[in-house]
Formats: sequence, C-alpha cells, structure tokens
Amino acid sequence: MPLTLTIRNAAALENGSPLALVLDRRGAVIGRAPTSDWCLPDPSLHISSRHCEIAFRDDTFIVTDVSTNGTCLNGAAARLPGPHALQQGDVLTIGPYEIAASLDAQAAASAAALAATPA
Repeated sequence: MPLTLTIRNAAALENGSPLALVLDRRGAVIGRAPTSDWCLPDPSLHISSRHCEIAFRDDTFIVTDVSTNGTCLNGAAARLPGPHALQQGDVLTIGPYEIAASLDAQAAASAAALAATPA
C-alpha cells in the first residue's frame, strides 16, 4: 500500500519540488537539503537539512523526527517523542508546511497525475 504525503497549505514550492511525495514500500528523508528525497525550501531555517525520516517496516510507514526544531503531529504543539506509525489522515507539521498522509492507491495515482501536469 503506497503512502502519499501532500503539502496542503502551499500552492507551489519555490525550489520546484513537487507538492506530494509517494512512497511504495520504501522510506525517504525529508528536509531542506537538496540531497533529501523530498527537499522542502525554508529560508527561515526552521526545517533541518535532515528533518525527519520515513521508514517502511512490517507493512507500516514509520516517521521519526531527527530535527532540531521538531516534527509535530495532528496539530500538537509538542514534537514527536519517538517513532510514529503513520495512519490515514495524519497531518505532520514540518516548519511552515502541513503535510497530510494518505495510505491508499487512489491518492498515489492523483499525486502522480498532478506531478506529471505541466505548470
């Protein structure tokens, strides 16, 4: 089952990165570094170069905060205290971005179509 992470509070990213990341049985690194799997621009430096990691283990996607300023979940003010198994509808806050998690094939297909659409 694919995981689709979609930024829901931005119309575009200034670095041209996609607004969605689709993972299918693999992990990723999210951060502001250009070498990240998903590079999120942040001139204010609230997002770490390597902000959080997504791992795929035992048919579950797990997010782990490895940042300086924290990754928050579902509107909580406190950062994730440890690894969290992502659930349908979870919302991660990474710097200024609200990122919704979707665990289904339809969301993955929609994100892929959006990424293929010329700007």
